[in-house]
Parts: sequence; C-alpha cells; structure tokens
Amino acid sequence: DSKYLKQENSDEIEEEEYRNIVKNVIYVENGDKIEFKDKECFLSFFHAGHMPGALMFLAKVNDFRFLYTGDYTYYDITPFAGTKRFLEQISRPIDYLLIDGTAAREEYGDVSEQFHSLILFLEQKAEYEDNVLIGADPSSLAISFMLIFWRYFRKLQLRKGYTKRPNIYVDMMVRKNIQVINHRYEYIYGPISRLIKGKANPFNSIKFRWFDRSDLEFLRKKNNIIISHPPDLSD
Repeated sequence: DSKYLKQENSDEIEEEEYRNIVKNVIYVENGDKIEFKDKECFLSFFHAGHMPGALMFLAKVNDFRFLYTGDYTYYDITPFAGTKRFLEQISRPIDYLLIDGTAAREEYGDVSEQFHSLILFLEQKAEYEDNVLIGADPSSLAISFMLIFWRYFRKLQLRKGYTKRPNIYVDMMVRKNIQVINHRYEYIYGPISRLIKGKANPFNSIKFRWFDRSDLEFLRKKNNIIISHPPDLSD
C-alpha cells in the first residue's frame, strides 16, 4: 500500500487503520500453523520462493482444504530457493488450488535464456564503459539481477582476466531487502547461501555500491550497472 509506505520514516503511524494492522500482525514462518477455537479449522503456511519470507497458505475448514500460492517460484532462481523442495510439507489432498502464475505460459520463454540475453547485452555495454539503468522490484528481481550480474562478471575476471568489470549500484530500498536475506539462509539458493555464511559474502563485494536518489553524483562515472526500484506513480 503506497500510503502506508510513505509513513515508514515517521516516528508514529498516523492513520488508525494502519495502526490496527500493525497491532494485529502475527509473525509466521514456513511450516507454522494457526489453529482456531473450532478444531476443524486452521491456517498453515509454506515457503513460496518468490522472495525471502514469501509464503503460500493452506486453509482447512471442516473437510475442505484450500491452498493459495500467491506469487511463487517453483524452481531455484538465484538467489531464491524455489518452492519445489518444500512441497512435501503440504498435506494432501487439496480440494481447491488457487495459483498466481504471471509467467506460467510457455510463450514467456525460459527465464534462464532471458537472463543470458540480458547478460550478453551488459557485457557489450561494459566493453564501451557505458552506464545501464535497470528498473526492478526491490524485494526480489533486483536482488536476482545484482547477484547474477556479479557472479557472471566475477567469473570472467577470474577465468579470463577480464578488466572491464562494471560496478553495480543499487538503491537503498533494495539494500533493506538484502539485510533480510542475510538472516534467512534457509530460503536462499544453496551456493549463494554458503557464500553468505562463509567469508565470500557477495553483498560485501567492493563491486556493489549503494546510492540514494538525493545524491546522483556517481552518474558522472563510467561503466556502471544501476538497479533501482521503479517510481511510485499511484498519485
């Protein structure tokens, strides 16, 4: 909700509607279950893979089971662990399944191929030391982009002596979500999780830079990939 987000820097949430929401928040994790007074009813929550903390929920009312996925990712896509490895936790049968499947159609193509095409474009831009601006969801896609780009150019540097490795600038909203990732290892794709827990945390790389939209002096520099959340156009 854009109105709620605009209050995040305030010491006090002004509107009563939002205060009531915050007061009644219940924190849940993958595998948690909330039972109601009626023992035939409960809510269960399961990892959705869309971003760290994203959950699908199973509602049971008497003998009827309803599973809502919300935004989800089935396969692992760096750095997020897909929901495939968690599905055995969900009890069967499911009477009604409601799926959010924005990119489920075959004509959207293979995600890995789309990433590959983008990376080749970025490599060409790096050769000429151009700047590239990419708008992306700060909670998921932006983080996938920055890690995939970082890993690709790092391999070029280590294996082929590549000398034009670009800096990757990310705005502060993305940085907040990275702070969440650093404490949710179980929801992170295996190789990245091991790097975060070890001494090679990619988020500590000197090639990652943070910027605030009030200070864009860095745009004068060459050879940068800039990843930022799209502007709020709700007003």
